[in-house]
Amino acid sequence: MIAEGNVVISTRKESRIVSNKATTIVVMSDTHVRTMEELPPKLLAAVRQADYVIHLGDFTSLNLLNELRRLGNFSGILGNHDEPDLHKELKRIDEIEIGGKKLGLIHGLINPIASRMRMRRSFHNNGHRINAILYGHTHLPTIKFEKDLLYFNPGSVAGKFPASVKSFGLLTIDGTINGKIVILDSHGANGPMMYVPSVIMRRILRMAEAIL
Repeated sequence: MIAEGNVVISTRKESRIVSNKATTIVVMSDTHVRTMEELPPKLLAAVRQADYVIHLGDFTSLNLLNELRRLGNFSGILGNHDEPDLHKELKRIDEIEIGGKKLGLIHGLINPIASRMRMRRSFHNNGHRINAILYGHTHLPTIKFEKDLLYFNPGSVAGKFPASVKSFGLLTIDGTINGKIVILDSHGANGPMMYVPSVIMRRILRMAEAIL
């Protein structure tokens, strides 16, 4: 067992268990930057105050991963736009335990896109029961409880298509799990010409999440 601040890491099971106090977790995804300096100041401030940090893929550089790891109390998974060096460092799917709650981490199932049913099966088929699935890829902030399971997507820090905002997420675990979306910018990174395509794509993705 390795102690890291309020976190005890079991190297055998690769799980993280945080002490009984309320735990704040910064959840980010789809940052698409190379260094922490490129992250928005509001996000950096939250990262430095959090008990734990999770990145759900599309970093996109090994340098950013290493910088986040040096903060301690960090978990990350591989995204579909991550560089080859990251493939050697990260899993595509992972499970961690924080504050007695089991969290499933996945960037997203690309074909078909990130349906809640398929994401749930990808964890439960392993015989494990989890309390929340944290995912990215769609760039759509989501907080949804379904059959006592929390689906949490922090959105895209970079605000890339089809995002309507730039955002990250906060989770608080204190017996229960509570999620919050933090808006970094009320506009995504898409220009006016992409407004209608973005709206259409967001509707398609929401439908895919619900029914596929």
